[in-house]
Amino acid sequence: MSSISDEKKLYQRLKTLSDVFLLPTSKPLDYKSIVRTVTKHFKIFTEADASVLMLNNNNENLTPVFSIGIPFSKIKDSTLPLSTRLKDIVSRPVLDVRYSSFMNTPLIHNRKLIGLSAVFSTIPEYFHTFERDKYNNLLLTILASYFAVSIENVTLSDSIKSLERSDEQGKCAGTIHIARDVTEQREKGNQAIQRVVIIVLDGVGVGAMPDAHLYGDEGSNTLGNIADVLGGLQLPNLERLGLGRIIPAMGVSPSIAPSGFYGKMSEISAGKDTTSGHWEMTGVITKQPFPTYPNGFPKEIINTFTNKIGRSILGNKPASGTEIIQELGKEHIETGFPIVYTSADSVFQIAACEDIIPISVLYKMCETAREILTGEHAVGRVIARPFVVKNGQFIRTDRRKDFSLAPPSPTILDHALQKGLEVVGIGKIGDIFAHKGLSEEIHTHDNQDGITRTIQCIKRNFKGILITNLVDFDMKYGHRNDVKGFADALKTFDNRVPEILEALGKGDILFITADHGCDPTTPSTDHSREYVPLLVYGKALKSPASLGIRQSFADLGATVAEILGLPPLPCGQSFYENLF
Repeated sequence: MSSISDEKKLYQRLKTLSDVFLLPTSKPLDYKSIVRTVTKHFKIFTEADASVLMLNNNNENLTPVFSIGIPFSKIKDSTLPLSTRLKDIVSRPVLDVRYSSFMNTPLIHNRKLIGLSAVFSTIPEYFHTFERDKYNNLLLTILASYFAVSIENVTLSDSIKSLERSDEQGKCAGTIHIARDVTEQREKGNQAIQRVVIIVLDGVGVGAMPDAHLYGDEGSNTLGNIADVLGGLQLPNLERLGLGRIIPAMGVSPSIAPSGFYGKMSEISAGKDTTSGHWEMTGVITKQPFPTYPNGFPKEIINTFTNKIGRSILGNKPASGTEIIQELGKEHIETGFPIVYTSADSVFQIAACEDIIPISVLYKMCETAREILTGEHAVGRVIARPFVVKNGQFIRTDRRKDFSLAPPSPTILDHALQKGLEVVGIGKIGDIFAHKGLSEEIHTHDNQDGITRTIQCIKRNFKGILITNLVDFDMKYGHRNDVKGFADALKTFDNRVPEILEALGKGDILFITADHGCDPTTPSTDHSREYVPLLVYGKALKSPASLGIRQSFADLGATVAEILGLPPLPCGQSFYENLF
């Protein structure tokens, strides 16, 4: 490794890079430690199955030959504010040197993002076409990447002051050759994938997010707390997919070699709602929380509603759905007045006995409420909550229906539909997305029915997206603080995971995740602000590994968009490169 043994040369190259990319800083740069780090990993890096994408240096202009993940047409005119820091626009940490290191390192000119350098996995024989003494440009790229993600509070230089040029034109030709080969591999990979299956375990969170205290959810951990209360969970099939490596959960082993990729996702939308959670994972961020009504709905809203439906209402307060029908069910039957209530979530719920207010009339009332609740009162969902009387008890039926706001911008479901792909929604998916972006909606009675319908759809011959919501975890057990029922529902799903995996074809990818938490072990009966699990399985994917902590649910949507060749989403960071 004579090309990196001369420390004086390395220091000079490092100084050149700092002049190019960084403004002067009061904190002295520790060149020696950076050099030691790069030196330590350089041999491993160059002998691994990796290759570096370089940029041509054409006089004073930088011309990208390929940028991974983001089309150059999307970034070449992106002006960056003076205060932008390099670390704010870098998508990957460094030093995972064997696989997909140093992704999306920015190159800047006059505060404009003009290109990306990237390192990514490829076929080893292509990499070794380079001679060992021609790694200077590789080293510069590695150092630039290291700078970009490891130096805190650095602003961008007004312009690139200098750039070392290579006298050996063959280097760029070689890297272009590699980029072309990798592009072909990616295209073949995309063509091989025909369908994406997304299963949302509604309410199955995996630990409180750092901002959980803002929502009163400190200590929430739906999966972990259930396991602790019950002395352990037995979920062997989810365990084999990697569940035990996401968070500690008693009874779920982290030591079993996973058959799937695993990680967890953070929510960046404001709130902890079903609607915002699903929207975010499909590419729409909710910046302002949906309104909530801890003291019931304002008089003007209720008056307008009662005038339009021609009758009074009962309730108008936050309450558990099962408790309020026990409290007001008898009066409802005697008067015929619907029961209106809310919760800590942004919902306007209407409960009615099916024998007193027919289901069609209840749905019409919900449509009326949805029309009223706009502007500052635009709640996330209006929900029909029908029930019946059995043996003197008030029992909710499975004919619940959600009337959600429509997403304010297109989702991956819309993009897939526009491309001519099929988009099948199972469970309450149609309600959540206001019946937009779907070619088919399949309603279900419970989790078992949802799983069965999902397997049946997987066995059908179609191309596109299949997205399922399994609501029982949340609706039947989380909101009722039924720890045992929640655990049994997890076990039921786990038992059927082998059927799901067996139904998948070579061109299918399965994502298992959630939309928020709903911890039944806490005093609250509402949703909880939690990370959600991320499990990914596919027969065409490479060896499973950790996907880490994703910074947004939208990372899932961005990945799906890249897999299916859909337009890039305005949010989210794809983890496509980790999978293929």
